[in-house]
Amino acid sequence: MKVVLISVLLGFSVLFSVAGDTPLSVSRTFYGFGSSLTVGDSLSRENLGYGFSVKWGMYIDPSAPSGFYYGFFSNFFYHSVGGICVTDVKYATFGWRGLLTNWLGLDASLSPVLGARISGNTIDGNAYFGICPSLGLFVPITGAIDIAISYEPVINLFIIDGSRDVRNKSYSDIALIFVFKSHTQTETLPW
Repeated sequence: MKVVLISVLLGFSVLFSVAGDTPLSVSRTFYGFGSSLTVGDSLSRENLGYGFSVKWGMYIDPSAPSGFYYGFFSNFFYHSVGGICVTDVKYATFGWRGLLTNWLGLDASLSPVLGARISGNTIDGNAYFGICPSLGLFVPITGAIDIAISYEPVINLFIIDGSRDVRNKSYSDIALIFVFKSHTQTETLPW
């Protein structure tokens, strides 16, 4: 009987000593998949295009559903305007996302852009560097899904390497995006 009582007391003492010592990690992320209408550097029927995009972000303060976020390598996995294939990568994104009312939210971000233009089998200019400010509105459909419309102009600042001039160095995307949100809380247990 004494052995059982001592075992139970030791078990409770270990339990109480680690009960307040369980680390908790919280993360809040979103993933966006969408398509866009692309307008090249001149507004004409021949200079329109389309694309399919992927974007993700992670909130800096995951405890709040609204706030600043960051992301890496947002991209269009197919993007064409005016017969030119646009191979741009937004290699970093910093923005703010949150609800303005119960049914309408705002997403604003800024991304540096690196890419090239391909016309047929020719790469026109080896690399371009630019920026992409974006401004969008979203409507929450469920707690985990939003539908957003976003205006994303890409302003090319300079050619890094290459001598050929090319159309549509700067262009604008009007994107319809489905956003899937995730809020996870992980508790590390001592056993």
